[in-house]
Parts: sequence; C-alpha cells; structure tokens
Amino acid sequence: MRHGCWVFVFTTVTLLATPVAEAWWAQQHRVVAAIAEEHLSDESRHAVGVLTEGRGLVDLANWADQIKSKPAWRHTKPWHYIEIGDQQRLEAMVRDSRGDILRALSSSEMHLRDASLDRRSRWQALAFTVHFIADLHQPLHVGNGTDRGGNQVSVIWLGDSHPPLKTNLHRVWDGFLTAKKLSVEHYARDLNLVTSEQIRDWQSTPIVEWARESKVLRARAYAFGVDSIDRSLRKKLRSTVLVDVEGPPILGRDYADRTRQLAEQRLLMAGVRLAGQLNAIFALDRYGDAEP
Repeated sequence: MRHGCWVFVFTTVTLLATPVAEAWWAQQHRVVAAIAEEHLSDESRHAVGVLTEGRGLVDLANWADQIKSKPAWRHTKPWHYIEIGDQQRLEAMVRDSRGDILRALSSSEMHLRDASLDRRSRWQALAFTVHFIADLHQPLHVGNGTDRGGNQVSVIWLGDSHPPLKTNLHRVWDGFLTAKKLSVEHYARDLNLVTSEQIRDWQSTPIVEWARESKVLRARAYAFGVDSIDRSLRKKLRSTVLVDVEGPPILGRDYADRTRQLAEQRLLMAGVRLAGQLNAIFALDRYGDAEP
C-alpha cells in the first residue's frame, strides 16, 4: 500500500492475570474525545453530528483499536505509533514502509476534508483522526525503536494501592496510570481546566511537534526511581506473589505520583488539539448534510 493512501473496507492475586485487550486505553480515548467535544465550534459540532448520526466523538474513539486485529484491517496496526531513536531526527530517519501514525493522521484528515466522499468513508476518517491524535500524545506511542514502545519492558504495577500485577510499561501508560473510577464525562470535566492562552498555544503547534513532544517526554516513563528496585519490598511481595528478588521494576505510588500529572496533561492536550483540528477541517464544510 502506498504511503498516504487508504483503502476503505466495510467490513489469590496472580501476577499472570491480564485484562482483555480492549480495556487498554479505552477510558482514556473516550476522555480525550469528551474533552474535544467541549471545545468544538458550532460548525464542527453540526458536522460531527451528521457524520456520527448524533452519537458524537466518544462513541467512535476506540474503533481504530477494535478493528486493527481483524484481517481486513491488520495493515493499520503500524498506524498507531512511530519509532524515533533517542539520537534520531524525524526528518533524517527512514520511515516504516507500512506507514506510521503521522502519515496515517495526515491521510485521515485528508479524507475527512474530502466532502465528495460518502458519509461512511468520512466517518471512518473521523474515527481514525480521533484515535490517532490521542495515541500520538501518549509518549510511548513514539517509541525508541528498541522495545516496541515499552511493550517489551516488563514491570510490576502497584500504583497507589493496586494488587501486584505483572504487565509491561506500555500498558501502564496506556491505562493503569490514568485509570479512575469515574464516568468518562466526570473524568473529562475534572481534566478540562484550561486557559484561553493554553488553547491557542496548543492548537497552533504543528502536528509533527506533538510527536517531538512525546519523544522528549518518554524518558520520564523509563525513570523508574529507587523504589522500583527496593529489595525489602520485593521480599515482602515475594511472600504473597511470584515476585523475584531480581525481577522487573516495581512501579508503585512514588512512580505514579511522579508521572500521572504528565499523563493526564497529555490527555487534556490531545482533547484540545483534536477539537482544534476538527474546527479547522469543518470550518468551510458545506457538505455535512449530504446523503450517505
């Protein structure tokens, strides 16, 4: 498949416990979409309503994850991330021939702008846009090229008071770190504290800079801290669960306290920037009421 092109097709506590894959990042994607809905212009709100038949952005926020393992959509898996080495510059690196999140986002926005497409095709473009903008703000979706965006970095997640869970660093940042027992609307409302100046600054930043931001910020995801190797804590956990004394880093309250604010700010920035992109796309859209 050529770059920039799409073909739309309709179509006891145990350390080994793993939640279903669909749960990862699901709440957070919906929160980003809910924040964006609060910053839409009237034109965008109308266009989104037409394309989604009144269901809004939150409903489609996880569609791109839900379909990527299906045979017709497996080619979209590389579209959810990009890998840029610590010493690499985006402009000079060799890009993945299968595509990456920056190219996929550019393509999705191009299709969303194309009012000659039928409603279903533009709905898919909207769903990809909503999802990829959120992914791009998760620092480990801009991977370093050595560990699949933290998927190959085993950790033991404790968080604030979570039962010990053997998982990987990417999943911590995709969901555990920012998971809350709140409704999507409540969580979005709590995060959506933003000034007019921040909105202007964030929305005026080019998309490629969002990737560069995540590249810089991902170092904080790997800063596990002294508590991650505390031998006394490992021995205590070992008495109840299978934690090796020389095992993976333990990410507890200290790690959560140091990184959660950053992760939540990225959710907020993603929502505000998503709204900015949609407002720009739909500003001159006069085809929103066209028949599917």
